[in-house]
Amino acid sequence: SELIGMVDCPILMHGYDYLNPSGKRFKFVGITRGPWLKPTMDELHIPPDQRLREDIVKVLIDKYNDMLERLATANPRKFHHVDLRGTLTTAKRNWDNEIHPTAKGFRNLAQEYLPQLESLVPNGFSTNRNWRALSKRHRSTIFADGFE
Repeated sequence: SELIGMVDCPILMHGYDYLNPSGKRFKFVGITRGPWLKPTMDELHIPPDQRLREDIVKVLIDKYNDMLERLATANPRKFHHVDLRGTLTTAKRNWDNEIHPTAKGFRNLAQEYLPQLESLVPNGFSTNRNWRALSKRHRSTIFADGFE
């Protein structure tokens, strides 16, 4: 909380949605990583009951989001929490692996950010703005004006 007062711009931080300790690995362009949750739970001798493991993840994610919410409440002008819990379902169309969403899942998460971003940029924030077409100088101006 002390560090929040030291920065001169809003901090927008997200909590996670409820991850699925399925053991599914991350694969992208020949790179494979993970899984992360299932092996850790196996090493800790947590019974292989999927419901129990999901409940453990839920407790951890809730505690993390609760901490972020306390920071946001204590620092309402500087720290903003995007609560992503419940945004994704356990459906395959939302999760690519244990901890990463699919493209559709990322779009769902982005929609949760939009209201927070709009509230932080007083001159407005539009998803229709052609951001790449703006010159670097104009992009800098937008952020400088929006985050005074």
